[in-house]
Amino acid sequence: MRYITAVDSYSQSKDTQAIVRECFKLIYNSNPAKNINDSKVFLEAGHAANLDNDLLQQCVINSTSDEIKMKLKRNTKEALEYGAFGLPSIVVFTATGPKFIFGSDKLELIAHLIGEKYLGPCP
Repeated sequence: MRYITAVDSYSQSKDTQAIVRECFKLIYNSNPAKNINDSKVFLEAGHAANLDNDLLQQCVINSTSDEIKMKLKRNTKEALEYGAFGLPSIVVFTATGPKFIFGSDKLELIAHLIGEKYLGPCP
């Protein structure tokens, strides 16, 4: 999570989304699952997401900084305040306020809340 927090701190949100997607692929589609805590695996995910190598190297270095540690603690505290207790926990911000959603089986509901059509896991 420190690597992802560093990417989120030093790049654009689309970069964070792209690397999270690639990290999930490496964790859940690899046999055996790859250890995303390994900087080499993180770099592999970053390259698959087409992120700049210099940015990725800087994120590996900064992932141990106090700044990133504190940001991750703040993010975790905020997630707990919304009611997060496991993964995936998602907060969807709607016109009537934030909605806490838990579970990958809720993707259709999340799509509805953000005004998108859910096409299934393999559209």
